Amino acid sequence: MKPKKKNEKPKAVKVSAEAEAKLAAQKAEEAREKIAAARNLQPGTVIGGNPDLWVYYFATTKGPEGARYKLKLEAMGYEVCTDGEQMIGFSDGALYRCPKEIADERTQERAAKYKGF
Repeated sequence: MKPKKKNEKPKAVKVSAEAEAKLAAQKAEEAREKIAAARNLQPGTVIGGNPDLWVYYFATTKGPEGARYKLKLEAMGYEVCTDGEQMIGFSDGALYRCPKEIADERTQERAAKYKGF
């Protein structure tokens, strides 16, 4: 048995042309999806969030109006996003989220209130 050298590199496994073509096609499809997703980003789009479960709202954190917005949003059931969600096109503030179920209830209440107008 031969002793192994410390700097000996493992031999590269030769990949068949067919497997290499499949890998290239897969990488190309992933790149197309990434490019298409980047094109669809509009101001107000939430990255890293789940719009099926949450309703998002961005509010400023500066000055007295920031404190007022924070209190109002918390009273309406919103909480500060802490899972890394980001809203495209907004900075200098905080992103809040509220369960969609609560937001839908609030929308129905407002619709009932203003039905006659």
